[in-house]
Amino acid sequence: MNVRTASIVVFTLVCICARPRAAQDALPLDWRLSDGPYEGGASDILLAPSGVIFAATSNGVLRSQDDGRTWTPCDMPRSLSYQGTKLVRRAPDGQLFVAMSQQDMMRYADESCRIASPLQLSAEFNSPRSVDALEILPSGRILASRFVIGLFWSDDRGATWRKATGTEDAWISSIHVLGTHILAATANGRMLESRDHGETWFRVAQGNEARTSIANGRVVVTGTGLPQKLTAGRNGSVIGAGAGVYSTTNGGRDWQRLGLEDRLVWTLTLAERRRMFADVQRQLFAAVEIQRPSDAMPDFERDRPPNAMFRSRDDGRTWVQMPPAIRGRVNAMAYTRGGTLIAGTGEGLYRSRNDGQTWSFTGVMPARLGSIAVAADNAILANQQKYSAGPTWRSMDGGRTWRRLGSLTQAPLVLLRNGRLFSGRGISADHGTTWQRIGLSWPVDAFLELSDGTLLAGTYMGLFRSTDGGATWIERSSGLTRFDIKALVLLNERTILAATGDGMFRSIDGGMSWRALDERSPRHPPGITHLVRDPEGRIVAAAFKGLFEYARETAAWNLIAEMPSPVEALAADDNGQIWVGTKASGLLMVRRERDEWRQRSAGLSGRAISALAFDRANHVIASTDRGTYWTSLPGIRTSR
Repeated sequence: MNVRTASIVVFTLVCICARPRAAQDALPLDWRLSDGPYEGGASDILLAPSGVIFAATSNGVLRSQDDGRTWTPCDMPRSLSYQGTKLVRRAPDGQLFVAMSQQDMMRYADESCRIASPLQLSAEFNSPRSVDALEILPSGRILASRFVIGLFWSDDRGATWRKATGTEDAWISSIHVLGTHILAATANGRMLESRDHGETWFRVAQGNEARTSIANGRVVVTGTGLPQKLTAGRNGSVIGAGAGVYSTTNGGRDWQRLGLEDRLVWTLTLAERRRMFADVQRQLFAAVEIQRPSDAMPDFERDRPPNAMFRSRDDGRTWVQMPPAIRGRVNAMAYTRGGTLIAGTGEGLYRSRNDGQTWSFTGVMPARLGSIAVAADNAILANQQKYSAGPTWRSMDGGRTWRRLGSLTQAPLVLLRNGRLFSGRGISADHGTTWQRIGLSWPVDAFLELSDGTLLAGTYMGLFRSTDGGATWIERSSGLTRFDIKALVLLNERTILAATGDGMFRSIDGGMSWRALDERSPRHPPGITHLVRDPEGRIVAAAFKGLFEYARETAAWNLIAEMPSPVEALAADDNGQIWVGTKASGLLMVRRERDEWRQRSAGLSGRAISALAFDRANHVIASTDRGTYWTSLPGIRTSR
C-alpha cells in the first residue's frame, strides 16, 4: 500500500466515526468595520485645477473631492490590480497618467477615474525598474524616465514611445517644466536641460554626489550636491530638495542654498495663501530625514518616526522644526487652495489645517493581521507578520479604532499569566509600548504557556523551551520526526499535543521529549494546522476543510464539521463554542448540542479570516482580507 492510498483510507475511517450536522443557520451578528489597522503608503500627490486631489498609493490611485478629508479608490484594470501606483500626472485635456510600482503605466480618461486602460510600453523601455520620473508638457507630450535606461517621450497618449538622447546614463529623479525649456534633476549629481520638448538633453550643471553619515544620533549630509527633487518656487523660480534646500532663478545653471545645508531633505513644497487686502502669505515646508535604522538597532527601536517637518516663512533664510506627528518617510507634499497641507508618507496620508502643527491620518489600505491578543485591562494588541518584524497596533475601545505603536514585533501575540505580552521577538510588560528582546532566533508558529510558567515555542526548526520567562531557550525536539511545529495544545497538566508536518506527537513531560501520538496506527487526519482546547477540555483540530474532535480514550479523531474552505484561524470561547475563520467563506461557529455538533454561519461571508480574538466586553474581533471587524455578543461570556 503506497502513502497516498494509506492517507485516503485513514481519512475515510476518521470520517465515518462521526456524524456532523451540516445545517447552517446564521447567527444574528452585526459586524462593524474598524478604523484601522492600516498598511501601505503614498508616494505622490497631484492637485488638479478643479480642486480634486489624487494620491498614488500602494492601494492604487485615491481621489479626494473634499480637500483631503476623505478618499475613495479609483478603478483599477484587473491586469494591474496586483500592483501599487507610484506617480500620477494630469494632461491638459484632463486625462490622468499613472506610473505603476513595477513595470507598467495606465491612463484614466478623465478626473472621475472610472475608465482605466493599461499602456503598452516598448521593449526598450521595459526593465526591472519602474518609472522614476513622470511629467506631461502643455502640448500633451508625456515624458517618462527610468534609472539607467533613460528618458522616453510619447505624443500619442502613451501608445508609442521614443527614446530621448543624452539621458542614457542619467538617473533622472524629477522633471520640471520651466517656460520654454525643461529641467531634469538626477540622483547622481547632475542637472539636465532640454530646449526641444524633451527630445535631446544636455548637462547644465554638475555637483558632487551628496553623502550621508550619522553624527550625534542624526543624519548629516556632506558634499555640495544638487537637488534631486524639483518643484515650482515664487516668481518663476525653481526650488529643489536634496542635501538641503536649493533655489535657482536662471534655469538651473546656478543654485543657491536656502538652508538646512547639512540635512537630507526628502521633499518640499511652496505654500501660498491669499489673505486680506490682496496680501499673500508664503511658506516653505520641508521634510527632513533625522534617523536611519542600522543593523545594530533592535527591531523594537527601528519604528521611530524617521523624519522631521521644517517650515520657513522668510523664503528659506530661517527654518523652524514642527512638532513631530508624522510616521513614515514623507514622499510628497501639496498645499491646497483651501489652506490644507497634505503629506503622503510610507505609512499613509496626513492632513493638516494649521500649517503642520497638528495632523489627521488616513490609512491607505486595511492591514491583514496575523495575531490578536487581549490584555488584562481589555487593551487589544495586534500585529501582522510572522516571519519578519512588522507594525504593532493597540485598541482601547473593543476594536473600533486602532493606534499604531512605536515598535516592530512578530506574530504570534500571546497574553501570559503574569500579564505580560509575548511576541515572536520579545516580551512586553506595558501593553506593547516597550519590549525586551528574547533569546529566540527562529520565527514562532505555535506557542504555549504551562501552569508553572514554562514557555514552549514551536518553530520550523523544532520546539524550544524556556523556564526563565523567555530570557533563554533550549531546543527540545527529541522524538520528533519533523521539526516544523504547526500547533500546540495542552491535553492536561503535563501532557502536550503538537501538530507537525509529519503528524501528531505527544509529550508527557512538559515538552522535554516527544513520541508519536499513536505508534500503532496514524489515526489522525492529515495536515492539521490548528489546535484549540475548550473550557470542558475537549481538543478540536482543524485540518484542511474539516474540524475534528480528539477522543482521549481511543486516541482517534472524529469529524465534527466539514468546512467550505480551508481554515486559517481557530478559537474557543468560554461557552464551548468553536469559532472558525476560513480562507474564503467568512466566519463559522460550531457548537455541541445534544450530543451532536451544529454549525452556524457567523457572518463576514466571502472574506478570508486571518485572526480572531474575544475581549472582556463580549466583543469578537476578526481580521479579514478587507479590513478588521468587530461585533458584540450580548449575554455571551467569551474567553481570552
